[in-house]
Amino acid sequence: MSQQNKRRFDSRIFAGLLMILVGALIFIDRVHIIYFSIFDILALVAVLGGSVQIIQAQRRKDYREGAWWIFLGVWFYISYHHIGGYGFSDTWPLLIIAWGIGHIWKAIDSNRHYRIVKE
Repeated sequence: MSQQNKRRFDSRIFAGLLMILVGALIFIDRVHIIYFSIFDILALVAVLGGSVQIIQAQRRKDYREGAWWIFLGVWFYISYHHIGGYGFSDTWPLLIIAWGIGHIWKAIDSNRHYRIVKE
């Protein structure tokens, strides 16, 4: 089995497990066993998806995208639950800061690639 087929197979397993987890959490919420907010589930999906993307990263771009999803999930969870007293209206500028960091990270990566190819 080639590396690409193996990686695709792993991604499908993860996607299936993630759907099972999300479905189970929604079911548990609906039958009133444990309360979960859909927003908690979305934050969890973003963090798990970003983590898997970083673990399976083959390129530096994959690390960047994984880090972005983890950041979004954590930011969303903190803002939704007002952890530390901070809500969406307080923390939304962090999205602009993270976006700027992503642009700088991307520029550094592309310059590094250009230098390696040019040399």
